[in-house]
Amino acid sequence: PESTTPSESTAAPESTVAPELKLSPTSNARAAFTETITPFPTAVQTPAWTPPPEVVSEQEAQVLVNSFYRALERKDINTLLSLFDDSVDYHTDGYAGKAAVRDDYSRYIKRWPMVSFNIGEVRIRHSAAPNNAVLVFDIRFAVRDPASNRSKTGRAEEVWVLERIQGIPKITSQRETVHSDPIQRRPNRR
Repeated sequence: PESTTPSESTAAPESTVAPELKLSPTSNARAAFTETITPFPTAVQTPAWTPPPEVVSEQEAQVLVNSFYRALERKDINTLLSLFDDSVDYHTDGYAGKAAVRDDYSRYIKRWPMVSFNIGEVRIRHSAAPNNAVLVFDIRFAVRDPASNRSKTGRAEEVWVLERIQGIPKITSQRETVHSDPIQRRPNRR
């Protein structure tokens, strides 16, 4: 009868999990180890982050702001309204349509028939919302009603949100904080 050696009869069945690393005293351990490791898959190359396209350029922002205040000085409500979207987050009033914006500016022009504005630097902040940009700037204003001899000067901090709608930047939000100059009293002459 054939004799079997103990190693042949007690050997475990072949495993499909991982090959067993067998080293002989004369084998190269590093080479044997390297052969049994499965390499990691190569990393997928992701494109570098690119900023979203500009909603409005610095030049467009400056032109839009200038157009707005020159139209207000001329009492040109139609040009003013053309710069707004159909629905605007307007001052502290919440969302308003163009009719409400028209009414508000009509009252402003009636109250202050003579207005003048100096516009500071217009800064653009990109919004987290896609297709939006935030304009931040200060204005100096002087308003006057010759009929009542009332006048007022001061500055306002403006924050507008623009959205490019059908290729044209439109005002979708307008906020301002007004700081009036102290009223200077004229001394009474007796």
